[in-house]
Amino acid sequence: MELLSKVETKVTEVVYTIQDEVSTFYYKEWVNDSGKIVDAQLVDKDGYQIDDPVLMVSVEVFLTQLEDTEMPY
Repeated sequence: MELLSKVETKVTEVVYTIQDEVSTFYYKEWVNDSGKIVDAQLVDKDGYQIDDPVLMVSVEVFLTQLEDTEMPY
C-alpha cells in the first residue's frame, strides 16, 4: 500500500431546522471555501439520519427557493 497524496479541505457546517406536516428535523450541509456543498444529510430531532431521497430533494428545492428570495432567519 502506498499513499499518493493527502488533501485537506476546510468546510463549514450549516444546519437548517425545518418542520413539515410530519415532524421537525434538521438538514445539515457541509460547504467548502468556494461555496460548494460537499455533503448533506437529514437528521431527526434525536440525531438519527433520515434516509429518504424524496424528502432530501424536496428540502433542497425548498431551500433553493428560499435562497432565491431571502432567508427568513
